[in-house]
Amino acid sequence: MPRKKRARPMKRKRPGGPPPGTGTGGDAAGAVRRRRRRRREPTETNQVAPDQQDKAIRAQGVVAEKLPDAKFRVEVQLEGRPPHEVLAHVSGKIRMRYIRIMAGDLVSLELTPYDLTRGRIVWLHK
Repeated sequence: MPRKKRARPMKRKRPGGPPPGTGTGGDAAGAVRRRRRRRREPTETNQVAPDQQDKAIRAQGVVAEKLPDAKFRVEVQLEGRPPHEVLAHVSGKIRMRYIRIMAGDLVSLELTPYDLTRGRIVWLHK
């Protein structure tokens, strides 16, 4: 004997919705009104001083060792300082274009003035 299908209960319509056959709710055109965000005026707190814009130190170095997780040990020679090694990661643009960096390559780095042992590889020289 085949099973009988149960009747599903009818869905209730929420009160306050648009009348049937009118499309979306809201104004007659169906447009949604949104508030525009105001543009922030430059203040002392969110304004960058011109002398602080270029804080990164640019340097060139030779890749000494390739490390896991897209990191490299780079031998860097800065003016007036003895050569030292920097732990550097690859910038997003180089990573996005799948540029391969190997040991012995000449690269350009950006170093932060706060920690001269870490940097970002921004250019591969040929």
